[in-house]
Amino acid sequence: MVAISARHATPIVGPMNILIVAAVGALAMGLLWAVQSAALLFVGEPLTWPLHYTTRQPLVRWTGRGMIQISWLTILLGVPLALGVSPGEALQRALPLPVPWRHIVIGSLVLALPFLAVLTIDYFVGWLRIEPKFDARIRRGKLARRFVTPVPLATVEEAVFRGIVLEQLLQAMPRALPYSAAAVVISAILFSSVHFIRRQPEGKAVWQQAYGFFLAGCLFGVAYVAGGRNLWVPIAMHAWAILIIEIGRLYCQFTGPRWIIGFAESPYSGVIGTIAVAGMALGLVVLI
Repeated sequence: MVAISARHATPIVGPMNILIVAAVGALAMGLLWAVQSAALLFVGEPLTWPLHYTTRQPLVRWTGRGMIQISWLTILLGVPLALGVSPGEALQRALPLPVPWRHIVIGSLVLALPFLAVLTIDYFVGWLRIEPKFDARIRRGKLARRFVTPVPLATVEEAVFRGIVLEQLLQAMPRALPYSAAAVVISAILFSSVHFIRRQPEGKAVWQQAYGFFLAGCLFGVAYVAGGRNLWVPIAMHAWAILIIEIGRLYCQFTGPRWIIGFAESPYSGVIGTIAVAGMALGLVVLI
């Protein structure tokens, strides 16, 4: 969220912004870790790294979930305040009015159409088959939740990684294409890394999924810059990506080579997905 002059404060602009963002992020993580440790001690479980506990104790699990949300809120409110910007002004800059519906529609189509086309090709080639998971009642409940969660989840993640991290990197660097590209890449690396703070299941394709998150972060970063450095387009694209992937996980079984087509949790992490994401990014630059 770009630094806009507050009524009674002079916003901080420049490389110091990056240190402030890092400090607030460290504070949020430290708070999560401290509360998690207190919950683990209370139930008699051993201490561990943030979100690396294995216990199924409800107190620990719900504390962890709650502290994740508090950590996001700490960053979203703490960074603008530390930069001398009121959260309200930061919100106005991140989501300016009127809503750019044309850009949102273009961004949504640029993501959804190639994504669905790739999945369709995989199906006809025989690398993907329709195989509904769970029984019908459970599946309907999961499907309903998948239509509810994409927008709020995308909004929070985009506000942090594009609205704060990428924006402050762009402000700290010279105004030139190579520096903007570097800022997008750095923010995408951070975006990918955060998804793996939790303990990962044994046998999970961590590196390939991390690459998939990195690609997505780069795409949403391009959407942020191409869309005028506001969050409308990246939020829409991120929400569509979550929705398509989560519905696919309920109904699709990927049977082709992972290095070519990816897998259910990260269908854009293969060669085909990499090409598709590059085409999406180009489409954004040309059409918006």
